[in-house]
Amino acid sequence: MHLNRVQSRANFSFLIEKHRFYSQQFLE
Repeated sequence: MHLNRVQSRANFSFLIEKHRFYSQQFLE
């Protein structure tokens, strides 16, 4: 289903942002 693909992409972007946020927190 098309909606599933869009949702999975949004989830992936969310994980990347989350990872980037934690990386910055860890570096500081």
